[in-house]
Amino acid sequence: MVIFYIIIILFISCASQGTPSGGAIDTDSPEIIDYYYKKSRFGNQIIIEFDEVIDPKSVVNAIKVNQSKNLRYKINYNRITISDFNEQSGIVELYISRDLSDFQDNKLDKPINLFFSNDKSFLETEISGQLINIDESLIYEVALFKVDNKSTSFVKKTQSDNNGFFIFQNLEVGEYRVYAVEGKFDDYKNDFRKLRYGIQSDELLISKNQESLNINIMIDEPLKRKEILRIKMIDKNNAEIIFLDGSSKDVFIRNKVNNPNFIIGDSITVRLKQENRLEKYTTKPFTFLTRIEPQKRPEIAADTTLTEPIILNEIIKSVEQKSSFKEGSLRGTVNYSGDYKVVVRLSSILDSLKYHTVVDSDIFEFNSVKAGKYILDSYEMKADNLENYHSGIWTPYTKSARFVIYPNEIEIRSRWLIEGIEVNYN
Repeated sequence: MVIFYIIIILFISCASQGTPSGGAIDTDSPEIIDYYYKKSRFGNQIIIEFDEVIDPKSVVNAIKVNQSKNLRYKINYNRITISDFNEQSGIVELYISRDLSDFQDNKLDKPINLFFSNDKSFLETEISGQLINIDESLIYEVALFKVDNKSTSFVKKTQSDNNGFFIFQNLEVGEYRVYAVEGKFDDYKNDFRKLRYGIQSDELLISKNQESLNINIMIDEPLKRKEILRIKMIDKNNAEIIFLDGSSKDVFIRNKVNNPNFIIGDSITVRLKQENRLEKYTTKPFTFLTRIEPQKRPEIAADTTLTEPIILNEIIKSVEQKSSFKEGSLRGTVNYSGDYKVVVRLSSILDSLKYHTVVDSDIFEFNSVKAGKYILDSYEMKADNLENYHSGIWTPYTKSARFVIYPNEIEIRSRWLIEGIEVNYN
């Protein structure tokens, strides 16, 4: 009887520890319900309470005080107690990144920035902004730099919320630069070449007369530069260059060699002129020992014969004549005062179709536009190609092009001319 009784107790005890079944899956992000700053003879503390239990693993790299991780924290269900942090100039700035999550991996919708002070008042200064062209399922980091005598120094970084909004507060008077990336910063100098990024388009100057600034930043593709991985000789005159990104290019190697006595077995140093959407550059010098590798000739299909010349222009013209698109037109004006030409762009909402035109005497016009719904925006033509928005360069520093997004969706209708669209930069 005793043994039977003990077994029953064990079964009941084990059963009571299971996770309750049923109910909706939690998809909500944790939210703060209370916070306070606690003074103590053992050291000051910050206590944060959330509306649900926090996953301790997510806290490790999420908390900073005055931009430092030199602190201690304790987690008790939905409460985080932070202590042993350094106070600077009487002000404590608590930053909690969006990496903080609950046990269902629901991350914060926006980063947490809280300020505490014993005796010093906060500066009523801020730079806020909106990231444009983002993936709302991803996290974006935004870094702030201060400019002094043409040199820049890192101030702090934050993250945008899930709609792309960000803010920096309690800033000293001076000039600033803002730089954003998709994901996380690793190397400020080169991150814009690896990650989607954006840079401000205007000067940012905080002063007594201008304490608050708001900006928009367009996120665009990384500004990659190709570098040579290896070179494979095809014959004594030709070679294939393989780049680090996996792409390749055939070159006439004789053009790279000035010495008429060049023979296979000599070493050659190659530099290639390349360009991306904003820059023209030369690859780093690459030296290799010339050696002809065995090649397998590509097989040519037996039926790939041309019986007569093909004129490309006639093909294009024929395709245009047979177009089944229902088309319309659009005309409008741009109010802009600046030093650049201005591009207006129409982007289809349903697919990747885009139209570009350059503003002429403050007027833009699109003809033969496929019927459908579009987003219209405009930007300064700082790049050589009007289809490329200039997203700025961090090193050497170049601001991005100013841009404007028309607030309303535009519907192009067949055989209709839409007029009265006005784009304002000022």
